[in-house]
Amino acid sequence: MKKIFSIIVLAGFITSSAIAQTTTITFDGIPNNRTFQVVLDGTTYNSSNTNYNNGNTPNTNGVNTNQTITVNNLQPGSHNLAVYRVRNNYNNGNNNNGNGNNGGNRNAIYSNTFQVRQGYDMNISIKGGGEVSFSEKRIRNRNNGGYGQRTAMDDAQFNQIVQSINRTYNPTARLTTERNLVNTTGYYFTTSQVRQLLSLIRGESSRLEIAKLAYQKVTDPTSFRQVYDVFSYQSSRNEMNVYIQNNPNNYGAYNQGGNNQNGNTNNNRVAMSDIDYTRLYQSANNHVYPADKTRDVQEAFTTSGYYFSTAQVKSLLRIVASENDRLTLAKLAYLKTTDVANFSSVYELFSSPSTRDDLNAYVMNNGGVNTGYSNTQYNNRVAMDDASFSQLFQKAGNHFLPWDK
Repeated sequence: MKKIFSIIVLAGFITSSAIAQTTTITFDGIPNNRTFQVVLDGTTYNSSNTNYNNGNTPNTNGVNTNQTITVNNLQPGSHNLAVYRVRNNYNNGNNNNGNGNNGGNRNAIYSNTFQVRQGYDMNISIKGGGEVSFSEKRIRNRNNGGYGQRTAMDDAQFNQIVQSINRTYNPTARLTTERNLVNTTGYYFTTSQVRQLLSLIRGESSRLEIAKLAYQKVTDPTSFRQVYDVFSYQSSRNEMNVYIQNNPNNYGAYNQGGNNQNGNTNNNRVAMSDIDYTRLYQSANNHVYPADKTRDVQEAFTTSGYYFSTAQVKSLLRIVASENDRLTLAKLAYLKTTDVANFSSVYELFSSPSTRDDLNAYVMNNGGVNTGYSNTQYNNRVAMDDASFSQLFQKAGNHFLPWDK
C-alpha cells in the first residue's frame, strides 16, 4: 500500500507541476450593447474586461473585435465552462455577490465540459451571436529551440520527486515513475539531476533506457558523459555514445565544432595536471600483473571529469602489454583527449597495420578529421629520386642469394 501511495503522490505532483497550457478566451464580433460572461472552473470573466489583439481597435462600427482574456496555469484534463449573455447593467462585477452568479440578470447560452490536452494550447471563441467554438494548437518550443535556453527543474521540486521515488521500493514501479517523469512535457534536467535519477534505479538496461530518454531533456548536454560512470559495463557506455551520435535532437557541442560530432567536446576541456597525472601513472605502472595495469588505465579513461593530452594518453598506453587491450583503451582515450588534432601520433604504438586501421576507422566514425594515419600523414612526403632508387635497385639485384636480395 505504501508503494502504491508513493507512486500516486508522485504522479499527482508531476501532473500539477508540469508546464501548464495557455487557454485564451476570444470574444469576436461582440456588439457594444452586449456583454458576455464566462465562468471557467468557477472563475468569472467578462467580455468588457479584456485586452485587444493584433492592433485591432476595440470598437469598429459599433462592434468589438478580437477581445481576449488569457488564462494561465490551466492544467491538462477536464474543465467546466459556462457562457452567459449579460444585461448592460450587469457587468464589470456589478452583481449581488461579486462573481456573476445572479442568474436573474443573465441568460445561459452554453454549459459543458471541455478537455485540455497535454502539450496543446486551447482557444475558446465566443461570437457575437452566442456561438461557442474550441480550437487547439500544439505547443512548440517557446524558447525558439536550443538546450541553452531551457530551464532545468529547480532543486526544491527535484528533491521532492527524489524523495517520492525513494519511498517506492518496487524496482519496476521506480522505473515506471522515472520513465513518466522524463517524458513529461516541459520538464528539463541538469546532467547532475539525471545522474541522480539513474542511481535510484537498478538494472543496467533500465538505467540505459532512462539515460537515453533524459538526454533529450538535459539543459547541459556537453556534460552528459558525467552519467557514464553509473553504468557497470563498457558496452552500455558504448551504446549510449552511439545513441548520442545518432540522436537527431542532439545539440550543443555534440552538434558543433565541425568534426567532433561524436561528443569529443574537447573545446574548453583541460588536460589533467602534471602532478595528478604522475600520481595516476605511477599507481597504474606499479602493479605487477598486466591485468591490473590494464584495469587502472581503463578506469582512468572512463572516469568522469578526467581529460588527457595526447602525450599523456600515449604514456599510459605504453604500460599496457597487449596490443588488443591497447586498442580498446585507445578508443576510450580518444573521447577524453583534449588535443585530438595530435591523436594520430598514437598510431605509432601499434605494430600491426590492421590494428592501426581499426583505430583510424574508429576515429573517422566518431567525428575525427582525416589528418591521421589513413591518408594525409603522407601529404608532405617526397618520393626517392630516380638516381637514388636506381642505385638501391642495382645493389639489391646484384646479390646472388635470394635472402640477401
